[in-house]
Amino acid sequence: MKIEDAKDRLREIYIGYGFEERPMAKGELCFFDKRRDYPVLAISADEIKEFAEVADDLAAIEIGPVETCVLGPSLREQWLEPLDAYRGPIFGFAERERTIRFGDGQAGNPFIEIGAPSALFRNFYRDKGQQFPFFQERLMRRIGIARSGSTDMFRGMLTVRVCNLTENWDAASLERSQEMIESCLFDLTYLKNMALSLRSSWPMTMAERRRERQLRFDRLVSGDEFPLKNVVYDGAVTKFYQRAVSSDDAYTSFISFYHILEYYFVSVSDNRLYNRLERIVNDPAFSARQKQLDRIIASVDEHGRESDETEMLKGVLLEFVDEGDLLRFIEKYEDRPASKIYTEKTTCFGYEIDKMNLKAGHIFGPIAKRIKTIRNALVHSSDRYERKERYVPGEEASRVLMRELPLLRFLAEKVIIATARIG
Repeated sequence: MKIEDAKDRLREIYIGYGFEERPMAKGELCFFDKRRDYPVLAISADEIKEFAEVADDLAAIEIGPVETCVLGPSLREQWLEPLDAYRGPIFGFAERERTIRFGDGQAGNPFIEIGAPSALFRNFYRDKGQQFPFFQERLMRRIGIARSGSTDMFRGMLTVRVCNLTENWDAASLERSQEMIESCLFDLTYLKNMALSLRSSWPMTMAERRRERQLRFDRLVSGDEFPLKNVVYDGAVTKFYQRAVSSDDAYTSFISFYHILEYYFVSVSDNRLYNRLERIVNDPAFSARQKQLDRIIASVDEHGRESDETEMLKGVLLEFVDEGDLLRFIEKYEDRPASKIYTEKTTCFGYEIDKMNLKAGHIFGPIAKRIKTIRNALVHSSDRYERKERYVPGEEASRVLMRELPLLRFLAEKVIIATARIG
């Protein structure tokens, strides 16, 4: 493509975003935000030249099996995200001109590269802001900071590139490339302690996150002045709570909230036994006769049979959570679009979970069973009886867990508050 044709195409793209072109330095394009009359981005002569050079190749590029992946002759390129961007050698890696390479590509052999997005990748998604608002939002964030370059929407991003594997992609070559990528990502973690993960969808915009935000996860109290209450919370469970709330990992949050409920399994179960024995012993008719002692033995034996963890979890919920509050929470949660995960039958990590009857006296048992089933799926990666895979970390697994977190957080908070004491 000629330089002038490239300029015309770039004008078309950014005017389509709602920006307005203003003449600036010779050879550059500059676009302003109409509302603020502020320069949004500049496209340098080098960027225009790069766009012109790859424009013809872009015709052969298409979105792959997921929206974050592009396919072209001898190329698969997909977005990678650090599992912890601020840990160790990952930090700053994307900002530097650095590429990690597996294989030498000699004699046309396949090789894999990990680094900043390629020119093809950047320019393919350059005009996809309407289809994927994430890109347009990344541009708009730069307004008011400095005059940005047009490729700033890709700043800090990493991609993985599979090269020379095939000219024509099909199901078999896609599966093979996926296997190669996953193997290289493991090697990278093993050799350099750098944990990266393939992403299959672009992040939601801030507006989309506001619409989809988790119930009660957005509960923030305004102001900086709060009463000093004479209340003492159990320090052990508050640490679990803080870890759950602060983590970006749905698995960590779920397990940490669960630990809060689990923390009281034994004490609640034992208290039920103590109360039962106390009623027997305090009965005026009680005596140290065999028949009376058999009642104590039977109670202790029954307590041993009640050590099933699902029943223990149910006991904690019965002890500390108000049933009316729980029912109202679930009803409010399910008022949101596509959120009927409790009153409709669903599948979670290979387990069939029955729908619940939202009536008093029928809720604690199903809730306890649901939570315990999911917890078991997380800590046991396969089912030894059914020989089925249960939980494998990934985007889809995180989405499933995220929808379960609001209720688990609600229950954990109720337990923490109910077990607090006056100082």
